Parts: sequence; C-alpha cells; structure tokens
Amino acid sequence: MERRTSRRRRGLPLALEPLEGRQLLSAARTLPPGAAAEIASQSLRNARPAPQSPSPHTTRVSVSADRPIVPSGEPVRLTITQAVAGQTPVNTGPMGNYDVVISRRGRELWRYSDDRGPILTSHVLVTLQPGESRQATVTWDGRSRDGSIVTGPVEIRAEVDRVSSPPITIQLAGPSTPSPTSPRNSLVPRSPSGRGASQPRAAANRAEQLRQRQALQAAEARRLSFDQRPARPSRSPLDRPFRWRG
Repeated sequence: MERRTSRRRRGLPLALEPLEGRQLLSAARTLPPGAAAEIASQSLRNARPAPQSPSPHTTRVSVSADRPIVPSGEPVRLTITQAVAGQTPVNTGPMGNYDVVISRRGRELWRYSDDRGPILTSHVLVTLQPGESRQATVTWDGRSRDGSIVTGPVEIRAEVDRVSSPPITIQLAGPSTPSPTSPRNSLVPRSPSGRGASQPRAAANRAEQLRQRQALQAAEARRLSFDQRPARPSRSPLDRPFRWRG
C-alpha cells in the first residue's frame, strides 16, 4: 500500500523545457588565450583596499614652528599635520586626539595636554583617502610647567593617534645684556650711529679752544693799552730850581 502511494506521488507530471534554441555550454564560444587573466587583473585594480587604522605605516605626522628663533617669553605658533602614507585609506576620528611635547635633552618642559585637559571620546568616523592630510594649530607661551621663561634650544615633537613626529629644534633667544661701560661714557647716551660719546667731547674741545682764544685776546688788549700810555718825562738836574746858599 505504501509503495502505490509513493508511486502516485512520484507520478506527477514534470515541467520539461524544450531544448530547441538552447546552446550547450560545451558548444559556447571560448575566450581567447589570456583574456581571463586580464579580466582578473582589471578586477583587482578596480577593487578598493579596506581602510586601516592609524599607525606609523599608514599615517605620517609632522610639526612646524612659525619662526626658527623666537625671543624668550613670546608665544610660539605650532602647526601639526597628519597625512596618509601610502595608497591605503585610513579610518580615524576628528582632529582632536593630538598632543605636543616641549623638551630639552630628554627632560620634558611642557605638554599641550596639561593645559587642555582630558579629551572627550568621539564616535565620529573620519576616513582619510590616499594623498589627503589635515592640520591643527597649537600656541605655546614659551614657559615651562612652573611658569618660568624658557631660554635656549628646545625640541618639539607632536603626537596624533599614537603616532609621533620627528622632533624639530627652535632657539629661544634670551634678553640681550648690555656691555659694561665706564662711568664717563655711561652718562652720555649713545646715538644710533654710535657717535653719542664723541659729540660731547668735541663740544668740550671747542669750548676750551674758545676760552683760550678769549684769554689771548684779553692779554693782547692789555698789552696794547699799556703801550699806548704816555711815558713820564725824566727830570734832569738842570731842570731843578736853583737855590742860593748864603
């Protein structure tokens, strides 16, 4: 009984499609030699690589200063750049996870994150394509953590997404110290041409020459007045009155 039922079920009419107008796969036109390899190579070229995370192999970080020599105590403007290295896109977040470190001979003087505080975590995804870059600007006031003014050479290094930049060196010039001068010259202000000390001496020499000239003129005037005075006549014995003696 079971065999008859199964036969009836299997006895349903089959949906057959006529083969007229159909072409067998074995009779289809084959590709020319090398065509399949060219198609595969073109597919690989058109395929985009999957984005990667920031790393020293996928991103490049650099830092630059607005001046190589800065007077001490003046602010320094620093520019941080993050660029894609290579031909692979990079998935990262907003330009906020960066830091700047100022040091000298390995001793850290200042860090940007000390003044900025903790970074708020962002879930925004930013994809940088090959050849793209982005920048951020930081201003350093030229002082260390304890508030003292920094002088001399310092090293600056930037960090973006845990990738460090090569360090750069700038010079913080200290205040110029005046050269020691003698008390005589210290009373005379110097002119921009450097002739401030020689001008008063020249004036003193001219005054001395004028005084000497006036003294000579006064002596000459006294001599002339003495020569023009009439001479007193000398009295001879014959000019005396004659007196008789008795």
